[in-house]
Amino acid sequence: MDKCYTSYVNIGKFIININGNWRNSIYITCSICKFNKQSCCDDMLMSFDADGKPVFITVRDANCIFSTIIDKSECLLEMSSGRCGCLFENMIKKHTNKNECPFLQFAKYHTQNTDKT
Repeated sequence: MDKCYTSYVNIGKFIININGNWRNSIYITCSICKFNKQSCCDDMLMSFDADGKPVFITVRDANCIFSTIIDKSECLLEMSSGRCGCLFENMIKKHTNKNECPFLQFAKYHTQNTDKT
């Protein structure tokens, strides 16, 4: 079995956000990409935490975690990576390296709460 690419923190957050049911997530289709394809490249699943922050995991990891093949037609919504990129453009600019896929970066590295309130 391959090792998971998604950080274990993000996996935990994702499972909490979707109440343990992957069908409560958004399927991000990564078909057109300007970045070099990595071995871990795949479509993504996205959920939102209680503060509205998105959490990403790769579909490959979700298939392993949930012991099934994720069917995008059973998710709440399907969105292209291009549209998702437009939706989160400011967050991507602020929190990612522009030379790597932002969605893989979000999956691999969990973002800690940096609020000082």
